[in-house]
Amino acid sequence: MDKKINGDVTIEDVVRIHPDSIDVFMKFGIKPIVCGDPMWGTINEEAKKANVDINILLKELNKILGK
Repeated sequence: MDKKINGDVTIEDVVRIHPDSIDVFMKFGIKPIVCGDPMWGTINEEAKKANVDINILLKELNKILGK
């Protein structure tokens, strides 16, 4: 996942490739790990469930790509 993270990407893929994304998801109240396994839904789906502004979440997630 060399390009920007978008809302259609699964949380599982983001967490697998960028483990430091877990902190970002948790900051927004989205549990990226459930029962020891990554969440399977997309970022869009889980952001809607958590009533999170997807644009702000994606901005924060894409910051980790610069590290």
